[in-house]
Amino acid sequence: MSSPRSAGLFQRAILQSAGAWRHWKTLQTAEQDGLAVGTSIAALRALPVAQIPVILNLGGGSAIRALAEPRVIGPTMDGVILPHQERLAYETGSSTSVPVIVGNNTDEGFSFTNGYLISTIAGYKAYLKDPNIYGSFGDIAYGIYPVNTDADVKSAISLSFGDNQFWFGMRGIARVYTNSRNMPVYRYYFTRKQNGGTGSDAVHGNEIPYVFADKKLSSAPYIADDVKISNAMLDAWVRFASTGDPNGGLITNWPRYNTVTEPVYQFDTTFKVVNGPRNSQLDFVQWFDSSIPAN
Repeated sequence: MSSPRSAGLFQRAILQSAGAWRHWKTLQTAEQDGLAVGTSIAALRALPVAQIPVILNLGGGSAIRALAEPRVIGPTMDGVILPHQERLAYETGSSTSVPVIVGNNTDEGFSFTNGYLISTIAGYKAYLKDPNIYGSFGDIAYGIYPVNTDADVKSAISLSFGDNQFWFGMRGIARVYTNSRNMPVYRYYFTRKQNGGTGSDAVHGNEIPYVFADKKLSSAPYIADDVKISNAMLDAWVRFASTGDPNGGLITNWPRYNTVTEPVYQFDTTFKVVNGPRNSQLDFVQWFDSSIPAN
């Protein structure tokens, strides 16, 4: 969708917790990163995967991942397929316009930050002020993601990471495609807790077994509610792919997104519409992201 060359190649798109609107590398920077790994392609190909340094922290490790800097492994602005930064591509109209479903899970950041070795309020405040996180905006970030005790730190880091890396782009695409493109947009919020509703909040990827009707949902610890959620999501996804509207089958009350009330369809034991979830936090992320110079 981010490439203007994709126009006409597909009719609709479903973006499930996509890491959209993150900053991309220029071709020159990517080439330098390649040289840092090594100057010999043959030698690089001979390395075991576990010895390739740039892919050792894709998520879940203790190394801190930068919020604003491009990922080492990720899209590169080559000037041809990807001529612009992703957010700019959407906001200026060069991304491909099609009807979309976009959405997020409750705790998108957990799988990426749970391994961080930060466990105190003092450490958390230092983390927020890290130049690779919020830098000079760290005190403001602490006001947006406050903690009362050390026990709150890991959750605050996880939620702030998820807002920045996953929620922000999904809301941004929904708003742009609604306002500037007049495209049908349906936004969802998957909040079903893990292990049949008895476990932790839904993390990045937890919705996938539901969308694809994984047979594991029919046995313990999952219960009938999980099968119900899965059936509804599968039906809605297929209907949207077929017709551009997820309504008409098991779901009949999913409103088209608008930027006034910002309706978001929540999938859980009951299906309901919530308005603008996490908007105050996402407004901060948008303000912070707008302060970063575009390449």
